[in-house]
Amino acid sequence: MAERKTSDAKPLKPVYYLCGVEDCLIEEKVNAIKAAALTGAFASMNYQVFEGKGLSAEEVVAAASTMPAFSDYRVILVKNMGAKKEKEEDVLKNAATVLKKEKEEEALLKYVQNPSPSTCLIFTSDVKKPDMKSPLVKYLDEKGVVKVFYRLDENELIDRTQKEVKALGKTISTGAARRLVEIAGSRLRDVKGEIEKAFLYAGDKPSIDISDVEDACLDCREETIYGISEAIGAKDAKAAFKVYAKVSSEEPYVIVGAIARQLRILLKTKALIRKGVDPRDLPSALGVNPRFVDGYRKGSANFTERELRGAIERLHRADVSLKTGKAPLSVVIHRFILESCRRGAA
Repeated sequence: MAERKTSDAKPLKPVYYLCGVEDCLIEEKVNAIKAAALTGAFASMNYQVFEGKGLSAEEVVAAASTMPAFSDYRVILVKNMGAKKEKEEDVLKNAATVLKKEKEEEALLKYVQNPSPSTCLIFTSDVKKPDMKSPLVKYLDEKGVVKVFYRLDENELIDRTQKEVKALGKTISTGAARRLVEIAGSRLRDVKGEIEKAFLYAGDKPSIDISDVEDACLDCREETIYGISEAIGAKDAKAAFKVYAKVSSEEPYVIVGAIARQLRILLKTKALIRKGVDPRDLPSALGVNPRFVDGYRKGSANFTERELRGAIERLHRADVSLKTGKAPLSVVIHRFILESCRRGAA
């Protein structure tokens, strides 16, 4: 059997353990393994997926041990391995379940210690880091087949954006790519979604510019985050919580930063209106898309400057709590919303 390699030129391995918070990168790695291992008309016959929850190790081992049909390889994917740990009281209540899980892992460990050379067995998990207390994970780590996928940083996302756009047959400036990343946030899957929207919006143009990005991508993210400050302005905590639920999967610093930006724009809007600035000059003065200016003008009327400065100060304290680990995001944001929605809050 000829040795095959994935798109990164690495030989196929009989076992992989892919985990981390960046699910899009995990998915891409799985697809690269599948593309290298499965070829020809019988690819679908040699690909099988199992769910980690309620996993039957016996079924997985049987599938992984089966010879491929008219192909050199089979690919077995086990999704959602290593789910979040149960609370201690739940463990005590479900001792039988825990013992069953341990036996399942023992069976899988026995297989990976002597895996079939014609199978690629892939475990995936959304845990932030592998659980080295697990004998299975520890063994796989020692064998060098554990890969953790972290969020890409801003520069990596900008570079990725430019490469994705180029692959689609267009170009995008660094400034436009940076703006797209600012709008999309830190999740690669969201960035790719915004790339698709900007690409379609640009039409026949050979290049995507900042205006294309803002016109195609800004409305959803901007309006969603704006909804939080709008609800706070109306002293409607229930509405603010509802909007927050839509963006709660974002990285904490992204949410706090976005809300802070909204509040600063509202404060600046009040100051510019008080100075009598021509409404036509507000978009450039505020640094926002013209379509949102009317919303900011109306929104700023819901606050006094004292209230906005108080909300910004509370958000600063929330940011400090997050960065120092004093409280989780859900607690910090809920406290900020409740405090800001109190009548007379400053």
